[in-house]
Amino acid sequence: PLPELELNCVFPQGKEFENIIIDKFRRRNPDIKFCAGGVKVTEHYGNKNMDYVVLGYAENSILTIIEHLVHNKPLQYSRRNIHGLIVVDDRMAKDYDFVNEKNMWLPEDIVNFKTLSMEIARGCIFKCKFCSYPMNGKHNLDFVRAEKYLQYELERNYELYGITQYQLVDDTFNDHVDKLARLEKVISKLPFEPTFWTTIRLDLVATRLHTIKMLHNIGVKAMSFGIESMKPSTAKIIGKGFDRERQNEALRIFATDYPDISLHGLFITGLPEETPEEITDTMNKIKSGEVPLDSWHFQPLAIATNKHYLYQSDIDKNYQQYGYQKIGNWRNYIIWKNDIWDFESCADFTTKFMNESRLSERFRVSGIDSLNISGMGDPKHTFDSIRRTSLRDYDWH
Repeated sequence: PLPELELNCVFPQGKEFENIIIDKFRRRNPDIKFCAGGVKVTEHYGNKNMDYVVLGYAENSILTIIEHLVHNKPLQYSRRNIHGLIVVDDRMAKDYDFVNEKNMWLPEDIVNFKTLSMEIARGCIFKCKFCSYPMNGKHNLDFVRAEKYLQYELERNYELYGITQYQLVDDTFNDHVDKLARLEKVISKLPFEPTFWTTIRLDLVATRLHTIKMLHNIGVKAMSFGIESMKPSTAKIIGKGFDRERQNEALRIFATDYPDISLHGLFITGLPEETPEEITDTMNKIKSGEVPLDSWHFQPLAIATNKHYLYQSDIDKNYQQYGYQKIGNWRNYIIWKNDIWDFESCADFTTKFMNESRLSERFRVSGIDSLNISGMGDPKHTFDSIRRTSLRDYDWH
């Protein structure tokens, strides 16, 4: 296990490296301030190299800090924690008008890279038991950006920087048909055809098959599906209990009718009631093409501790009710076991399969990787040419 000092480190290179970098900054300017934020900070964060801890969405909080430092205005929503750090907790940015956000990328934001992120909406209408995203369970069409500002951002980036590729940041992009229709309308007015990657809820596609064409019209050429489990009873427990065969049928329509779309599946091993034999059956169907994915990722169930994560899933908070026992700690997570297996054997099982997958011919470079690599600007490496290449055959140099 890592010491507490390492868990609070903001640099992946480690605490010693962080201390050197922070010291260099402070010697240049002793008045400089450092903020830590993101999902891995909580009110208990204790990295003494930091001055401020920002919880949750930061649009309001960062401006509040700047106004406090520059104009000595009172620092709203703030308190000191037990480590002496100032915690700014406006985690939902409740006064921020997200719907009417007029986002503008500046030239210095875009250096030799032509794939940008674009936030379409926030929150999710679902409450899956393993999910810890904030704003889960929102109402339909809450926190969706206005069409005119989406169109403005897309047109401005194209005219100034030639941007046509985006990662669409949205917890569940296809949660409402009207949202898709709005974006389809925006795209129809553009002087170019964009290429998007985003996350898609497969069970919603399966119940609204007409939205497959809408997604293609919008330009979603790379999508990730959080399938999690192919076992019906397990899927029901975690809040994804829709008919698995109908979901497979939706995947087959994508693969057959829209072969220019890259399909990526996400799965979790170690979920309640699902055995290694049942997961192996799912893996074999994927490898054979019966479940037609271009790439896939399996990862073991991670149960986070409330000490190290701002947001927690229902399984994180109530893991015993789902049949898990705590047998140790690893970084920010518990080491678990249930009646079927334990975290270590689950992780070994999953890693072995993923290593085998990456060496198979069927396993393509994922859609999001293809989008990002093609965004580097080499005309020989287009999104379409990369996504059609087996991962094992791609020349990463």
